[in-house]
Amino acid sequence: MAYSTIRRRIDAKVTFFVRVLADNKDKYHDDNCAQCGAHLEPSFSFCPNCGQKRITKGEKVGDIIKSFLGDYLAYDSKLALSLKPLLFRPGFLTSEYLSGKRTKYIPPLRLYIFISLIFFLILNWHSNLDYQSESEERFWDFFFGDYLPKIFFFLLPLFAALLGLVFRKKHQGYVANLILSLHFHSFTFLTLSVYLLLSRWLAAYDFYFANNILLSLFGIWAMANLFLSLKRVMNVSFLAVLWRFILFLLLYGATVLLVVLGVLAIFTLTG
Repeated sequence: MAYSTIRRRIDAKVTFFVRVLADNKDKYHDDNCAQCGAHLEPSFSFCPNCGQKRITKGEKVGDIIKSFLGDYLAYDSKLALSLKPLLFRPGFLTSEYLSGKRTKYIPPLRLYIFISLIFFLILNWHSNLDYQSESEERFWDFFFGDYLPKIFFFLLPLFAALLGLVFRKKHQGYVANLILSLHFHSFTFLTLSVYLLLSRWLAAYDFYFANNILLSLFGIWAMANLFLSLKRVMNVSFLAVLWRFILFLLLYGATVLLVVLGVLAIFTLTG
């Protein structure tokens, strides 16, 4: 290829790049970041210091919609990537998070808050039934409205602490156990939400026996999920997980029983 041809192509690319820089300079609102004040080169679309998107001159409604859809679709794609392993690959999300692979999935605490909000909304809708007496209605309003969210908020870190006690030789650390706790409770809330919706439908057609079978299946699924999650995250043999799993269930079950009895005592004294 002749030298003159190469030179013309280089000049054309340089001219194009300079034109892009000039267009960007006219496109953006300021040469400094509106958030942190850092200087922005004409080619920057985002601030390299704080990460905020650069504000364009004369923003239009379409720009706002595009920004919203970008955030929504990014969250939606992460949600889809998170829910499948949450339901069908026990311990996978926890292992990925602990190994540092975190950008593809919704963070554990955000996932837990999102699913728990859905669960409590469905639970509140499901609990609006015809009670046999006024005292029964007051109790369930008291239990679901005032204490159930607080109970789970208390049990979540306790769950992690008991895991640390039972699996103390694994030296995972409390944070690792808390991440596993967040994922398991997210799984529990999600499956319970599905169960409550199906249960309401079965009850409408008086399929009470099928409803009991469904509840048993969801309980078995939850226990299997926890067991397999512990096996994956703790990385121990089947027998080593099994006896610790049974011990953990006994300790956690006793704790939940004490908490529920405490709630009943409070209701009795204040009711």
